[in-house]
Amino acid sequence: MNSTTLFEGDSASLRMTFYSLLDYRLLVCAHPILGDKVRFRVSDTDGEELYNSVEGGKDSWDFRVNSTQELIIDVVVPEDPSNANNIPPSGCVTVVLGFRE
Repeated sequence: MNSTTLFEGDSASLRMTFYSLLDYRLLVCAHPILGDKVRFRVSDTDGEELYNSVEGGKDSWDFRVNSTQELIIDVVVPEDPSNANNIPPSGCVTVVLGFRE
């Protein structure tokens, strides 16, 4: 589990090692003040996108890697153009990773 506080317009990146032949579940959750705006994408070290929550439509991803490798998890809180008071909200964003053999 990794947590941080993000504002609208912020992003964070994590590099994590994933081991072969394990089933993983990656879950990204955020404080309700950020609503459902938080997005994440997973890519390999060559930049090839493996998952994008915008296209996948979920805040979690179940997957398996065939060989041990490092993956990059990018979490983004987009800016809200309708924010009238120009004070960006902030909240805790957590990346939870679980696995089973």
